[in-house]
Amino acid sequence: MWFAFLTTLLVTANALVWPEPDSYTPNGPVSLCSSFTFVQTGAKNDLLERAFARYTNLIFGDASRTGAPGCVLKQLSVSIGSQSLDLSVTTDESYSLQIADPSAATLTAANVFGALRGLETFSQLVYGNNSTGFTIATATITDAPRFQWRGLLIDSARHYLSVSTIMKLLDTMSYSKLNVLHWHLVDAESFPLQVEGYPGLSGAGAYNATSIYTSLEIQSVVKAGLDRGIRVIPEIDMPGHSDSWGAGYPWAVADCPSYSSNINNVPLKPSAKLFQMIQAILNQLDSSFSDAYVHLGGDEVVYQCWLEDPEVVTFMKNNNLASGNDLYKYLISLIRGMATKNNKSVLYWQEVFMSGASLPSDAIVQVWKDEATLLSVAKAGVNGILSNGWYLYQTPDWDWQDFYNNEPFSSSAWTEGEKKKVLGGEVCAWGEYVNDYNFEQVLWPRTAAAAERLWSQQSVTDLTSAKSRLTDFVCLLNKRGVHVGPIGPNNCAL
Repeated sequence: MWFAFLTTLLVTANALVWPEPDSYTPNGPVSLCSSFTFVQTGAKNDLLERAFARYTNLIFGDASRTGAPGCVLKQLSVSIGSQSLDLSVTTDESYSLQIADPSAATLTAANVFGALRGLETFSQLVYGNNSTGFTIATATITDAPRFQWRGLLIDSARHYLSVSTIMKLLDTMSYSKLNVLHWHLVDAESFPLQVEGYPGLSGAGAYNATSIYTSLEIQSVVKAGLDRGIRVIPEIDMPGHSDSWGAGYPWAVADCPSYSSNINNVPLKPSAKLFQMIQAILNQLDSSFSDAYVHLGGDEVVYQCWLEDPEVVTFMKNNNLASGNDLYKYLISLIRGMATKNNKSVLYWQEVFMSGASLPSDAIVQVWKDEATLLSVAKAGVNGILSNGWYLYQTPDWDWQDFYNNEPFSSSAWTEGEKKKVLGGEVCAWGEYVNDYNFEQVLWPRTAAAAERLWSQQSVTDLTSAKSRLTDFVCLLNKRGVHVGPIGPNNCAL
């Protein structure tokens, strides 16, 4: 009796999928055979084969497997409707996982990216070890994300983040079904991006010669992201937060002694030379990043700095720009035109929307202030994503509940049409106090709490259930080598 009770506890504990699926019907435990394998039906997809290898290792490890006596489940058959590797904001990530009949366990999805989400769910249903054998809590699951944009911002300008740290992050993001890595590459503190034709940008603007990202390194991150169903979107914050540009090219930034004691106050100085440089930077991004979107920043520009620089004032007069805001909108439009030459759509911080600048229909506004601002963006017919309430900084893990409860539509003022303009949201891991050594502890498990808010239905709000499942998920992260602290007393059997 005690063994049966213990088995029930183990099944319950290991069947707590994160994030919570749309529809979940448990069917009871069955054992996995030592020869268990993933099998594709139909045409072979190489990305899916690489995913099979990853999940085989995640579930079973490198050691030889031991099948439980009387093993039942020998394989999971995976079927996808399309071989397309097009990953975008409209990609269908839904899947159906059927393990009700263990002799015919199936995972079906419209494409490989939905299959990736299903494989993650499958992996979370398996428990055991190579000594005692593996068991799966069988279930019938139908699942799809609530929001199409489920992102995480990392900041490699305040502290350089190694490529290995970013690669490991992509794995961890996939465990909670996040699908956008927003890479804030450049800011006032450093310029770690190599740009062809402008060696001084990273040569003088990076912290040192080893704190620079080459095009090949970026491409390797983008490829790893695609393999995990994660879009990698770069941000070059313009025209503010630009002091690092001036380290190698002093003519690129405004000269304002009254404001420059704070490097975050220093914006770009408009000129023909600067515009050529910006086009080169955008061309560099285009050759390294494959996503249709590029984030062009636009936040926290100090107009007074511009007005203190005589060359900027002359530029404004020559272009009939009467105010700092006029110059700001002029630059936003000009730089967006450069991005458009590379067939890129644009994201901005909310300041661009609030300035009154015109925005194309496919533009996305990222809101850091509050839900009311997000609502105003939606009311204007503009696409938006929410980051307010999901800023990590360096605070204790006990506030995962705040991240979990951060509902984008908490106000009753939203119409259904306005809700459709909200594509999702992003957690922001600004880098002032984050580097390679505390990166995982700062990000997790709070980022996972936000991930469930963005994936699961709005009605999924029970904190008691969430705490139980998140506790289990933290143990899973620990088992997979992610250095994340617990959310309360427990013992992870690793």
